[in-house]
Amino acid sequence: MKRSLPGVLLDKVSPPEGLLLLVLAVIIGGSTGFAAVFFIHLIAVIQNRSYTTISVLFLHLGVWSYLIVPVVGALLVGPLIAWFAREAKGHGVPEVMQALVMRGGGAHQASGGGCQNCRLCPVHRYRRFRRP
Repeated sequence: MKRSLPGVLLDKVSPPEGLLLLVLAVIIGGSTGFAAVFFIHLIAVIQNRSYTTISVLFLHLGVWSYLIVPVVGALLVGPLIAWFAREAKGHGVPEVMQALVMRGGGAHQASGGGCQNCRLCPVHRYRRFRRP
């Protein structure tokens, strides 16, 4: 089969697969790190602006603003988690243990779960050896 000239040239100048994976890993890791730092700074800005705004607009609240701001934040974030991100509820480890006992360790696909009965997975190892 005869190959076209652009295909032959691309084969000659293409980087090795390992180098390509390394570059992609650096790009993905760097962008994830920058996103995490941005998110931390965004939380700090929202927190500072919330306390400042409450203190300036409602001078009579005084120390009570330290109670009101987290309550308002919880009232705003609570419905978002309940409606759009059910996997974000809870503390992590207790929910995983409950899933093991109550639902046989099944994980929701959107939460990153989805190990299909692999033998190395502790969830499925536990499922195989427990009593019926």
